Amino acid sequence: MAWDVGDDRTADYAPRRPWWVTAPLWVMVALLIAAAFAVNRSEMGFLVETAISLLYGVIIVLCLSWLYGLRYTLSDEALCARVGPARVRVPLEEITSVKPGWIKKHNTWRWALTPTGLVVARRDKRLRIGVSPDDTEEFLRDLPERCPHLEPCDGGLESRG
Repeated sequence: MAWDVGDDRTADYAPRRPWWVTAPLWVMVALLIAAAFAVNRSEMGFLVETAISLLYGVIIVLCLSWLYGLRYTLSDEALCARVGPARVRVPLEEITSVKPGWIKKHNTWRWALTPTGLVVARRDKRLRIGVSPDDTEEFLRDLPERCPHLEPCDGGLESRG
């Protein structure tokens, strides 16, 4: 589903969040919270106790931000994937193809919560970008409207010529 984020030509896409990714992350958060309360604090100094509590908190925030903070923004200039302060920006004129399939680790920078999604190839770049918008069909309809050099081909998009 795309959300309007202010500008008439900017759409924000949520990532696909399957249960088999969401459930283990929530179990990990629950275990971290339980471990934080189970730590024997009677023999620790104040600084050590504070450092351990902060470490647990940071890990919990990172888990939840990856799960609920990942977004894809498509504007007239670029495709942006971001989670918290980390982000990648791909200018639309650099995109040579967008293909559905497996997001392989060896040549793809994964910005997805699933092993499958859309692989975005860029001109003059060996490293591809892997994204998994929840509404892939709408994303694939919206992208060629912003990138006239892309045309539908085999369930994805290819550069003309």
